[in-house]
Amino acid sequence: MKHTILTAKAIVLLFGLLASVGCGISATELMATIETAVAATQTSVAATQTGTPSPRVALMSFHGRYVTAMGEDDGWVLKQETELSDCGRFTQYHLNNGRIALVTCHGRYVTAPRRGTTRLDWELWQESCLGDCGQFALYDQGGDSVAFETCAGRFVTAGDGNWPAGLAWSLVGETYDALDWERFTVLLQP
Repeated sequence: MKHTILTAKAIVLLFGLLASVGCGISATELMATIETAVAATQTSVAATQTGTPSPRVALMSFHGRYVTAMGEDDGWVLKQETELSDCGRFTQYHLNNGRIALVTCHGRYVTAPRRGTTRLDWELWQESCLGDCGQFALYDQGGDSVAFETCAGRFVTAGDGNWPAGLAWSLVGETYDALDWERFTVLLQP
């Protein structure tokens, strides 16, 4: 972890030096590069601070369907399926920042969008690296029920079969309220 922070500091200092001697980097480009370096450092630090994984869990939506990680051919999205398969089981990591990360059967992290305008823009997917939007706040809703808050401050919602074809039974992170469709039952793997 110390190595990552020292590398980030060196990158920031290098870009500052280049900008000060006029090596063709505008102030806007410099700031964007520094912001990217800082975000990458924070992600790297968070990834190295993951605790031990919990037992694998399955998540059942309000609709009585299992949250399932789809593969590459389906765009790495999450859907709700009627049967529990291996890709309906997730390894849950408790991060040192009080959030959790979920790793799918594909070895990828469940990730939420940061911004969007349409429901499709808010659809959850999987990434190969743990970023800040792969870290969720977990809220106890009583019993075995939980809600997941995303990096955008929105709750994960389980859509139903009446949503438009591409979004039917999908998971999106678009609402600011944890109501019925935002509640998931956690089932521990036997």
